[in-house]
Amino acid sequence: NSEKVPDGSTVTAYGSGLRTIDPFVLKQKRVQLVIEQAEGVPLVLQPGYKTEPGTTRPAAWFDVEDGQLTIENGLFRMLAGNRNYPERFLQMAGGLVTLRQIRVEGVDSTFPLIDLNPSAGHAPPQLLLDRTQLAAVRNAIRVRAAESIQEIRRSIISSSGGAAIVWDAGAEGSQTDANYSTLAAGKFVFQVLPLGGKPPIELFSDGCVYHSTAMLSLETDATSINWWGRQNAYSSMMKSFLLTAGDPGGTQDFQASWVQGWGVGHVLNPVQGANSTLLPELPTTVIDTLPDSFRLHKDCLAAKVGLGAPISEVGPRRTPPQPASNAQPPPQKGPTPGF
Repeated sequence: NSEKVPDGSTVTAYGSGLRTIDPFVLKQKRVQLVIEQAEGVPLVLQPGYKTEPGTTRPAAWFDVEDGQLTIENGLFRMLAGNRNYPERFLQMAGGLVTLRQIRVEGVDSTFPLIDLNPSAGHAPPQLLLDRTQLAAVRNAIRVRAAESIQEIRRSIISSSGGAAIVWDAGAEGSQTDANYSTLAAGKFVFQVLPLGGKPPIELFSDGCVYHSTAMLSLETDATSINWWGRQNAYSSMMKSFLLTAGDPGGTQDFQASWVQGWGVGHVLNPVQGANSTLLPELPTTVIDTLPDSFRLHKDCLAAKVGLGAPISEVGPRRTPPQPASNAQPPPQKGPTPGF
């Protein structure tokens, strides 16, 4: 929260190869961070770390407290080991964060990539993903703030060993909108842990592809969440759809469990069955889990009707955006000092 970066700043950093960005806290400021690829090998960002005795791991690489942060472009690679690397990519206590055309690789099996927590006296956190990929080992997003908002547009969220999104105690009244995105998980796409009461979570989904063996694990009262879906595709490998507390799992009937379970008008025009989604076998490591790993086979039903994330648009661009032909070229900029 340095005074060197005043409220309303846009910081543009250019680079190639492996570069570091130190963890930072943003408190009640508006900052935009734009990463641009310079000539050379692809740019990969990793967090810096402190070596002083007695230092501990920062809670997050980007820690936002009632501020507004936009991160545009860039490949962010989280690190693990015996050094003091951040526990999470992003932690929010209130505030508004937009992640646009970035890719985040998480390797920590203990913490989620993103944590949404309540603000102390300000508005609930709001998170927007736009053409972004989150690749996590455990849970990708955890929501613990009431009436928070998560908007997922044309993005990919994957978790090899957990859930794409988890709602934990305190998440009552949250709203999630997923549009033309792809969500994949090793355990459940969505998980709702015991909550503290009402109002329910509202989950809206339009044109998405879901890839997992189980869709939703509900470990609390069945009235704690409402699903509203239109023309979503469910992987042919998905065997369980709505798991309630104490349910042993196993194969469930899609119509009985999911469609009828939510009621009339909640599941419209679903794409489900043997040829609903056909994906290549997913890589076993986060670094190898690229947007192209989720490209649908052209002959499956979901691909024919254009569902899921637009793969070629997801993640960082490799070249700076070109100005319009009738526009003046921007002034030349050198690399940001220290980057």
